[in-house]
Amino acid sequence: MRTILLICLTVLVSEKGNSEQFSDLNFNLIGISGKFYNESIFKEDKRKILFFISPHCRYSSKFLEFIRKLHAGGNPDNQEIYLISPNYPQALIPDDLSYTDLDVTIDGMRELSVRNNLKMPFIYDGNNQTLTNYFNINITPAVVYLGKSNNLLYKGKIGEITPTGEIDTSYFEKIINGNETQQLIVTKLRGTEVKTKKDLSTTSEVLRRYSNETVRITEADEDRIAFYLKFHNKKITVFFVWQTSDSECKENLLKITEIYKIYRKRGLSLVTICISENAKEAIDILKQTQTSGHNFYSNFYETNPIFEMTSMKSKITPTTLALGKKDKIFFKSQNKLNIEELKSNIIKILKDQ
Repeated sequence: MRTILLICLTVLVSEKGNSEQFSDLNFNLIGISGKFYNESIFKEDKRKILFFISPHCRYSSKFLEFIRKLHAGGNPDNQEIYLISPNYPQALIPDDLSYTDLDVTIDGMRELSVRNNLKMPFIYDGNNQTLTNYFNINITPAVVYLGKSNNLLYKGKIGEITPTGEIDTSYFEKIINGNETQQLIVTKLRGTEVKTKKDLSTTSEVLRRYSNETVRITEADEDRIAFYLKFHNKKITVFFVWQTSDSECKENLLKITEIYKIYRKRGLSLVTICISENAKEAIDILKQTQTSGHNFYSNFYETNPIFEMTSMKSKITPTTLALGKKDKIFFKSQNKLNIEELKSNIIKILKDQ
C-alpha cells in the first residue's frame, strides 16, 4: 500500500455557494443497500457531510467509530451524512490490500459497514469516480462539508492520528458545530492514495513483474519439511499441501498465491508441497498460477510432519496450515480453501505483532 503525506496551505474562500452550483453534476451511483443516489442529494435543504473512505485504507478504519457516533448523535432533519468509496478496483495492486482482508467492491464495502455498525448510506464511486473527481479527492480518508445552501465549508482531514493510534477529531468537530458563516477550507491530508483509471498502466507493470518471477520446485523429504515447520523465520508461514490430481488444485493455488502476493511484504511466507512423483507436472501448474514461494514435491509418507502438527486423522488434500511466531497454529483446513477466512486470520495475527 502506498502511503503518502500531502500538506497544503490553509485556504480562505469567500464564495457562498448554492444548490445551483451542482446543476452540472450528474450521477447515478449505487449504495450498499442496492439503492441508487443521484445529484438530488444536493437539493436537500440540509448540511451535507461526505466522508471519502476506502475499505482497504488503514487510516480510514481509524475514523469509522467517530463517523458512526457522529451519525448516531446527529439530527437527520438538519444534516445528512454519506460515506463514499472512491477507488477504481482494477487499479489496485496486491500491496494496496495488505492492511485488510476486504476489497474495494460493493461486497467489501458492505462487510465494512456491517462490522462497524454503520447505518448511513455508503455509495460506490469506483467506476467513474464522479464525486471523487468533482471534489478532487486524491487521498483517503477525507471529508467534504457543505452548508444548507451547498456552500463549501470544509474539505480535508477528519482528524489526526497520534503515534499511539489514538485519534483527535476536535478540529473538525469545531467546524461542524460552528455556524455557516465560516469560510475556512483545510486541505491537509494524510492517508492512502486514491487509485484511478490513470493508474492502470502502473498496475499492469507491477502485475507483469509478478508474472515474471522465477518459479522453482525441489524435492523434499520428511526431515526437510520438518525443518521448515520448525525454523520458519517470518511472522506468518502458510503451508499448502496439494496434488496435481486435485479437481480444484489450480483454483486453490491461485487463491493461495493471491494471499501470498498481498501479505508477503508484511512478513508472510508461503511453502507449497505437491504430493507427486512428477516434478514437471507440478512445476507446470505452479508456473501457470505464478506461485513463486518455496515449492516442494514429495510423497505422502514424507509429509507426516504436516499432518502430525495439524492433528488431522487423514491425509486429505488440499490441506492448509498457517503458523505464527512460536509455531502457533492459527489456521488449518482441508479440502477447498476458504480465502476470506484465511485472510481474516492473517490480519488478526499481523495486528497483534
